[in-house]
Amino acid sequence: MKKILIAALLLLGACSQDNTMTLKTGSYKLKNSMHNVPTILTLSKDGKLNAKVVNVIMGEYTTSQDNITITPGGTTMMMGPQEEMEAEQNFIQALPLIRKYKMQESNLVLILENGGELIFEPYTEPK
Repeated sequence: MKKILIAALLLLGACSQDNTMTLKTGSYKLKNSMHNVPTILTLSKDGKLNAKVVNVIMGEYTTSQDNITITPGGTTMMMGPQEEMEAEQNFIQALPLIRKYKMQESNLVLILENGGELIFEPYTEPK
């Protein structure tokens, strides 16, 4: 009886664990982007990131528990409409200010050092 009770408690503990710290790689679209400009972020399993607004933004990321460090790398240099360029600059400036992340259901939430949140929903490239 004791073994069954211990097994049941262990099972309940496993079920109640919070999975918000498990970063799910893949592509995401920013829900709250400036001027509603499509902003796509792709995180790969090898720690690389790619983002697309007007230009392609490359970089790397590392995680530890719920902390995330994003190191922007290079970017392409195309011009676009003023609102899209503003949204892109806003996004690029936010990248090094991201400190934490959490998963809310299927959404990825990146949390800035000032507590602001960038909320991304899963994204699949249209064919």
